[in-house]
This record gives sequence, structure tokens and C-alpha cells, in this order.
Amino acid sequence: MQLHQGSSSSTEESSEDDGLETQQFDFIIPNFLREERERIESPVFGSRWQLLFFPRGFKVEDLSIFLKCCDEKKDWTRRIHFTLTIVHPTDPKRSFVKVATDEFNSKIPDRGFSQMTDGKFELVEDPDEGYLEEDGSLRLQVKLEVLEYTDKSHSLPPSTISYGSAITSRERTGFVGIENQGATCYLSTFLQTLYHIPYLRKAVYQMDTSKDSNERPTIILALQRLFYRLQFDDKAVDTKELTKSFGWDSGDVFTQHDAQELSRIFIDALETKMKGTKLEGLVSKMYEGVEASIIQCLNVDYSSSRKQTFYDISLNVKGCNSIYNSFSQYCEEEMLVGGDQYDAGEQFGKQDAKKCIKFAKFPPVLQIHLKRFELCETRYGYQHVKLNDFFKFPTKLKLDHLLMESSDKDSDAKKLTGADGEELKSVDTDKDAKKATGTDGEELKSADPGAEFTGKQTYYLHGILVHSGGVNSGHYHAYLRPGLQNEWFKFDDDVVTRVSSHDAVVNNYGGSVGGREKTSNAYMLIYVRKKDRHMYMGPCTKDDIPKELIERFEADQREAERIAREKEEKKWNTSVGLIFDDDILGNLCDDLCVQHVKTVQVRKDKPFETLHEAIEKEFGIPANKQRVWKWISRKNKTMRPNVHPISPEKFSKKLKDFRSIKAFYVEEVDDNSLSYPEGHCLIFLKYYDPKATNPLRTIGKIHVKNSTTIGSLVDTARELLKIDQQEKIIVCEEVSIKTISPLSFDSTLGSSKIGSGDILIFQKQLSEEEEKEVKFPDVPAYFRFLSKKIAVTFRPRSNTGQEDLLLDISDQTCSEILKILAEKLGADEKFIRLSKENYQGMETLDLTSNTPLRDLIRTRTLFFDVLNVEVASIMDKREVVVSFRDSSLKISSPVTLFISENGTVQEVFDGFQAASPISFETENKKLRLVGLRSNKIHTSKNAEDLFPPYTHNVEWIIEEISDDEINVGEKNAVGVVGFYRSENYGNSQIYKWLPSAFYFVFKDGEDVAQTRKRLEEKLKLPSAEFDRLALSGFNSSSSYYESAKRLPADCNIAKELRKERLGYLGLGCSAPKKSSDLKIESY
Repeated sequence: MQLHQGSSSSTEESSEDDGLETQQFDFIIPNFLREERERIESPVFGSRWQLLFFPRGFKVEDLSIFLKCCDEKKDWTRRIHFTLTIVHPTDPKRSFVKVATDEFNSKIPDRGFSQMTDGKFELVEDPDEGYLEEDGSLRLQVKLEVLEYTDKSHSLPPSTISYGSAITSRERTGFVGIENQGATCYLSTFLQTLYHIPYLRKAVYQMDTSKDSNERPTIILALQRLFYRLQFDDKAVDTKELTKSFGWDSGDVFTQHDAQELSRIFIDALETKMKGTKLEGLVSKMYEGVEASIIQCLNVDYSSSRKQTFYDISLNVKGCNSIYNSFSQYCEEEMLVGGDQYDAGEQFGKQDAKKCIKFAKFPPVLQIHLKRFELCETRYGYQHVKLNDFFKFPTKLKLDHLLMESSDKDSDAKKLTGADGEELKSVDTDKDAKKATGTDGEELKSADPGAEFTGKQTYYLHGILVHSGGVNSGHYHAYLRPGLQNEWFKFDDDVVTRVSSHDAVVNNYGGSVGGREKTSNAYMLIYVRKKDRHMYMGPCTKDDIPKELIERFEADQREAERIAREKEEKKWNTSVGLIFDDDILGNLCDDLCVQHVKTVQVRKDKPFETLHEAIEKEFGIPANKQRVWKWISRKNKTMRPNVHPISPEKFSKKLKDFRSIKAFYVEEVDDNSLSYPEGHCLIFLKYYDPKATNPLRTIGKIHVKNSTTIGSLVDTARELLKIDQQEKIIVCEEVSIKTISPLSFDSTLGSSKIGSGDILIFQKQLSEEEEKEVKFPDVPAYFRFLSKKIAVTFRPRSNTGQEDLLLDISDQTCSEILKILAEKLGADEKFIRLSKENYQGMETLDLTSNTPLRDLIRTRTLFFDVLNVEVASIMDKREVVVSFRDSSLKISSPVTLFISENGTVQEVFDGFQAASPISFETENKKLRLVGLRSNKIHTSKNAEDLFPPYTHNVEWIIEEISDDEINVGEKNAVGVVGFYRSENYGNSQIYKWLPSAFYFVFKDGEDVAQTRKRLEEKLKLPSAEFDRLALSGFNSSSSYYESAKRLPADCNIAKELRKERLGYLGLGCSAPKKSSDLKIESY
């Protein structure tokens, strides 16, 4: 592997902290298809990096690439963002690109991808796909950025695999991870937190899913199976069944979601499924707490309270450096004075008051969401930003001082009541405060924040959900203390590692190191109450799982293993293409084209000699009489046998080592020696007869020495063709379809650089009279024809029911092609029009020249139609398709007209009148030509106007101008009315316009209801149908993302049109869902 000289980096790498911008390095693998090494190592680059490339894959059948850090220090960790690319030289979009952000450390120094092409490695190995350079080399590219460096070794990272790591997470930690389906790290993180609360896991196992189908699993069945696999499988599990039960498609699993949002949705789903069963209320018992919002008037004896349940608490990070400070801020008193006075009802009116939050009940499992994402004012306006501020949280959290004192001093606040009648008691911090009574008559006391801890609200930290990255992208992983043990483990998708308490807790406080923000920090915290730990975190064993569920999952596992074995067997089975002499001899094409390649099934992991056995079994050729050649694609795009046959020494190699070979050429030899004689070559022979219907055919092959002269091969050809010795013979080599090389009789094969797989073509020399009788008198002339031959599809221009015609054309002139088409269509060639499509529509081809048709086109599809006039008469005219619309908006059938290049609209009117049975009532009426584009009026022209120069995608309609429009007056206005249907597109709303917009007179002083009444009369729609249409205003007719304006009932539309505050009107199938009111100015 060569480090390409063009490699560059934006900055040089630092020797200490590796702080750098993105670096890029390019590598070249010469003669990639001939590379036989299983592992290729690059030179060290960027002072300490190395690329490991596996051309035949690492443990899988693909191309594998790993990035290795060659740091000589004993303990170190580097967090790297890197990109590995297999480069497509001409089309970057086809390059195979893998991106990851991972930790490299002294224990696991390499990370990468075993499946760089996701199984599409054959594309890279196929020369026709363009991944290889002209010299056969393959280009690899590395981009990397060191995000963080420490002298201490951390845990194994997530996104990629390690070349050197073979120990599973189960063996290392006793736990397994969850595979990332695309962008589901948030899901796997949350599922791990659920699974590692054994009490909840037991409850999920107990839910009845006996009637649920495996084909269409419910969320609960999928969750049960996932928990079971997490508990007993030896490797990481996937969430495909679970996401399928959600109804998610492939787009959903590649969309990053919010962990807190998922927590709430998932818990709600569990509660819903538990309703009506013995498990009802279990989730709320675990997660539900109660808080009270208390308002106490300062100057009157009045207070109020409102109870509210919660499943998680959202605490501020900004301005708070610890969880205790954030709780204090959450519960601090807020003064309601001045304009914010509290309304104490009819008795007291507006009063100064203080407001605070008190906790009435904490749940056994407390979920705390840290508000790391906020809407902040930036230089670009208000944007969501991530707060990476330092925020400390303890492993032992005491919350007694935040809990309201209940009447029986029970920290669970069993006798608390809120606005629904539950009794609430607290002690006011103002010792002189009078007894307060809420609006429902309840008595309120508040707890003194300085009171001694009772210890009943002491919590131990169970889990930390961490978000790494920024506001628009990132990665989730979790640190958990499973069960009752004190050890911390990192759950990062499919990788689980044991970590220190410092790594799990302190390293996720956030803040900055060396002036650089730590973008990896705690996002959610999960605490379990001390007195409830044994109940909720006690072990869940196999005895806690219903026997029926175990039997079902074990049976499903056996079936899955059977399918996996069959799939694995199928993966190693491959179909190998085989070419025999019978497939080549008699070939009528250029090169050695084979119409139907025979195949045989073999295992890729078996030695090559098993292919011989399969050929003998399938085709009856003894294995010891088979000489096999690689059938390869040469650089000039020809397919030929390789220079040498496969030697017996390579029969022990595995078939997968030959995977770049599409097919093999098999010879049946007379003796048992499969070794090929030194200095010999395999030559194929063809004969060209210009008088024959199929002038070129393969007549045989021959094994000869390289020293053989061309003249001696002529004698061999005479014998094969039975040509008289007196006949003169011409010989040339078919290098490719574009290159034919004449040969001298005196030269040898070696001196002419002719070797195995090359083709010699023989031809009788023609007399001058014979040459005049044939179209292609010699081989070069015939191959010039073949090289220019293209297959062109001739397609009907209009939907007439005619089928496409496929013709091979080469040097034929336009008139010659027309004659062929005329014969096939049964029409006069003078009336056949050929057109090609361009960005402006259809362009008629000028077929009067003697230029070959192929030189006039750059497309393989042309369009034809048969006109009722000669094509020559309309070559200098423009084609116009036009219809007529009457006063009731009915549109006639279209008519095709041909008008002068600089013709007027009047010419269109006259042409339509002559070609259509429709008669215009033009005595007192005036006509106009309306152009519609995307079902909206694009332009309008009168009779004296020139016909517009650009008419692509425009529908032309002739219509009479109404008397109301002609006599519109100064205060009335003529506007456009169209029909639309609103559709949601992401976060925006777009409007799809339907046929067909029309002009309408809006009268001054008329409100919306009156206008709608006249529109209903014009359209002649039933009232019930018209009432469903909403009349909306639009500002612009050109923007795709238009803004609909709901019209107030008293809107004077005529004035709005005159003042250009409205562009046009729309009748929609329903009122716009997102529309702002139209602001009407006073006049």
C-alpha cells in the first residue's frame, strides 16, 4: 500500500495532545485484482496512524478496513472522528464511505469496518464499474480528527469493531449490548435502563402474550423477547422486531429521536397495555411522583394549591452547577406583584402573592431530565443550542428537605390531597404566616428547607444517560449499576464494558478541559430510592419467567438458528460461470461473446479442486482432463481467457480467493497432464466472409508455440475452411471492436505480441469487382460499422397504441432510416416526423441532410408520429397544441397547429377555427389565449400579440372575454381563481394546484359570502359540494412554498387585488391548516 503523494492535511499533528483539524490521506493499492495478500498494512502516517486493509475481508466476505493508532505510550485514550472511503475515481457519489466517532486506547488500538461495501464488494472488483484506475489500482482515503486525548486508558468504544478484539461483552462483563439499526442509539440506551430494573422486567414477563403472533408482534411480545435475549444470549441483540411493532419503517430507524420523549411514550404504552390486568398501576407505582404548585397571598388570608403528577423532573443546567442548586431553583419562591398579581377571586381580587413548587410524593424510581438543550439568542437569531456547562450530581441523593410534611410524617405523603380533595399539609417558611386555606378548603403547611433529613427520601444513582455531540446530531450511551451491585458498566449500543465510578459519574459532569468544551455529558439521571432498592433491583432469574414463555422463546430460537444455518450455507454457496468450446465455436459476434453461460454450484470456502469435481458431476468431463482458465475482462473491455491456465499448484486455494473472476473457460484435454507447456499460447480463429448474411464467425482454436509464424497459421485456416491453396488470404488481429491490426505472414506470434486469448481473423482477398458488390469489403470496414452501431428505440410521440420499434443503426443516413420506418409503419416516409426530447420539449429533426442519423443525436430514444401534412412543409414553423374553454369552463379536445415562427396569436385563433368544428361567437366577443403552467395562469395574450417564444410545459386555451371583464370599471378588479389541495411536507405546507384556473370579476363592496355565492353560480356546483371549498388568498403565484391567507368575512377582495396585497385566489378542498389572517387596512 502506497501513501499517495497528493495526500494532505490541514494542520500538522501535535505530539502531545493531538489537537488538530481534519486530516486527509490517500492510499494506492497497485494491481488490486492480482493482490494475493490477506492483510495489507500502510506506512505510518500523521506520525502515529496506520491503515489495515483486508482485500478478502476480515471474518466476513467483503472488503475490510481498520484504522490503527501506533502510540508507544503505556496507557492512553484518543477519541477520533474518522472517515474511511473506497474511492470511485470518476463518480464520488458511488464511493463507499463509512464514518464513525470512536475511542482508541492502549488495549484496543484499532477500529474500523469489516463490511466496507455492505456486501457489494463485487462492484469494486469489476473493472467495468470504474472503481479501479486504468492501471488496475484501487484508491483508499482516510480523513481523521482527534477530538480528545488523555494519558489514561478508557473503555472500549461503540460504533465500529476492533480487528484484535475477539472476547464478547458477555464473557467480559456478564451483559450484552443492543445493535444500532441506523440511528437508534437513543432507543437501545433507554431499553437498557428498563431492562436493568429487574422488578419491571419481571412484570413484563408476566404479561399475557400467548395470543400474539410472531408474524405481527405486539410491543409487549417484542419487549419480552428482547429482555429474554438480553438475559440469555451470548451476543448483542437487535431491535428490529420491536421497531417493527412500533410501525416504524427504515426511515424512522435512521432518524435520531429524543431519549426523554421516548421514555414518556414508552412508559405510556406500557401503562395502556397493563390496564385491566393484575399489573395495572405498576408503572405509575414505580415512576409517578406528585408535586404541588402553591400560591400564598401576602396581605389576605387566602391561598390555593394544585396537585400535578410527574414521571420525570426537568431541571435547569444553565446557572446551576449542581443538582441540589437546580432543585432549589426549581422550588424557589416567585413573587407575584405589580402586573403579575394573583387573581384571588371575587372576594379579594388582585393580590400580591408568592408562588412555589413543593413535592408531595417522590417515586421509588426517580427520572431526572437535565435541560441541556435550550432556545438561546445567538448572532443568527434564536436557535436551539446544547449547554455543555458543568453540572455535578451525587451517587447518593437526599431529597427529604424538598418533601411536604404530611399529617402522619410519612414521607410517602399518603394523606396528601390536591385540588381534587386530597389533603395537603405544609409549613410556611414565614413563621408568622397565618393558616392558609385553598380554594377547595384544604389546609396547607410547608416544610422548612433547613429541617433535618429523615433519610426516607435517600436515593442511589442507578443510571446515567449520556449525550455526546451537538444540537443537530449526536450519540447516546448509558452508564448503569445493574441490580444491587456497585460496579458501573458502560452500555454503548452493542458494546458493554466495565468502567470506574470516576468514568461513569465525574467524567459526565460536563464543563471543559484545557479550554475545550466536553460535548459528552449527562442528559438523564435515574435514581432508585434506598428503601425500595431490594424490591425493585433484586435479581430476576429464569424462575421468574413463565414456563410457557420460555418454551415459546426456545422454540423460536431453534427455528431462528435453523434459518440462520440455511442462510449461512447459502452465503457460502455460489454460482460459478463456465464457458466451454461449444459456447465459443460458431460465435457470430465480435470478441468471444457467449450468449448463455453455464453455471455450477460450489462452496466458496472449499478448495479450487472442488470445482473440478462439480464440473465432472454436472458435465461429465473427468477432473483429470479439465484445463481451467480465468475468463477475464481486459482493459479494452474485451472478455478473454487469461494469459495462463490455472496451474495445479493453485488447486488447493479456496474458491473465494478467485471471487473477482466472473467465469472460467474449461478445456477438455486428451492427456492427464494439466500443466501448460512453457512458451505456448492459446489462439482463437475467426473467418470473415463479406458476402454472407452473418459475415463473421468463430471457426476454432489452436495451441501453438510463440515462435509460430502467421503464415503457418494460414495453412491451418485453409484446412479448417477448405480453401484452395490458390486463394489469397488476408490475416489481422482483433484487438478490440475499435482496433483491427493487419499481420504479416513472416512475423511470429511473439514478435507480433500475440498471446493466449488473442483472436486472429482470416479473409479471402476480394477482387475489385467483388469489393463493389458488398457493403463492407474487408474486416476493418466491418468493424468500423460494428463500433458505431447503436440500438435506438423509436417510440410513438402520442398515445396511439403503437409499440416501440428497436433498430440497430450505424452509418445509415436519415433518409435510409426513414425508409426502414416507413416500411415497418406502412406509411409514406414524407409524412413521418422524428423528434428528440430536450429541456424545452420536443425538437423536430431535420431529416433532409445526408448526415448519418447517429451523428445528429445524443440519445438512444427518438419519437415518431405520422402527420397529415408533409414534414418538410412544417420545418420552419412552430407546433402549438390548443383547446377552447367556454363560459361554463368546459374544455374541448386539443388541436395541433403549426404557426409561423414569428406568428401572432390571431394566427392561432384562425388555425383552430379551421381545424376544429367549434365556432366562435366573435361578432361582439373578444378572444384571448391563456397559458396555464402547473394548473395556474402563466400568461394571457390578445389577438394582436406575438405568440410567446417559450412554450414548454404550457397548456394553451382559447376563451372568450366576458362583458363583465371588458366593462370592469375602476373599483372592481379582475382576479385569478384556481383550485388547490393542501399537503404537509415536513414542517411546511405546500399547495398542489388542480385544473383549471380562470379569470373572475371581483366587485367592490362585496364581502366574502357574496363573492362565494357568485362563484358557486359560475361553477354550477351543488351547494353541499361547494360549501366544502375554502376561499383563500395568496400573495404570490411563483413560489412553491406559498402562504395561504384566510379571508375575513368582511374582506373586500376587489380592493385587496387593486392594492396588490393579494396575488390571486384559491378554492381549496379544505381550509388551510396553517394560515395567518389577512390583515385588512382601513381606507
